Amino acid sequence: MFAMLPLSMIGCFDLGEFVAGATEETFVAGTVLGLSASENMNLVGTRYEEGSRAAAYLGNLNGEAVDGAMGVLSDSNGSHPLESVGDGGWISGGLTYTPGEIYSLLRDGEVVLSAEAAPAVELDVEPTHTAGAPLTIDIRDQEFALLLVTVLDLEEGVELWDNVPDDLAHASESEEEDPLLVEIPGEAFPADARLALGVAGLRLNDPADAYDVNTLVSTLATGLLVLHSVETSD
Repeated sequence: MFAMLPLSMIGCFDLGEFVAGATEETFVAGTVLGLSASENMNLVGTRYEEGSRAAAYLGNLNGEAVDGAMGVLSDSNGSHPLESVGDGGWISGGLTYTPGEIYSLLRDGEVVLSAEAAPAVELDVEPTHTAGAPLTIDIRDQEFALLLVTVLDLEEGVELWDNVPDDLAHASESEEEDPLLVEIPGEAFPADARLALGVAGLRLNDPADAYDVNTLVSTLATGLLVLHSVETSD
């Protein structure tokens, strides 16, 4: 239900504050995922049709949901409420995502977790790809914590393959041995298809930017999912 922050992120944190924050029973897990896509891409029916979005989970260390109205705060969006989906989950679409801007999760109007919005992955994507051939995405040379990838059929408006969790709030909880290396199977590239290849690198919050929640397990991930047009050929 929750993931501990990497030890490498704790070094910049005041030890006294960290210990105090680590005793908090309540924690927050959240993701702010921006979307960059051309206007001619058919995203209706996919999880991306509402554009950039945020998701959060508010619970305790016993795995129980905790009460509290959640929202997201940024200069671009102001204070934007999230909609409850039950069991501690909160979501919202239609946000504006600006790399470098500070995004904060709110509980009952108060900031509990903040993070700087991550930039787009630097990636050259070929406009054509051989049908049935796998494709490897490797961003291990870039400063991200996780890699999210999706393949969409733009004519049918369906997702063919992805590693994006259904519960976006917990996107930071990857169990992959190498979270910055993804191999897309050849089945995701059918013949004569017009596709969108989406790639996002996620960065995590600094634990110093957590307030009145458990600093050890609370995480806010940010990333910009860029959709690249790809057509398959024999």
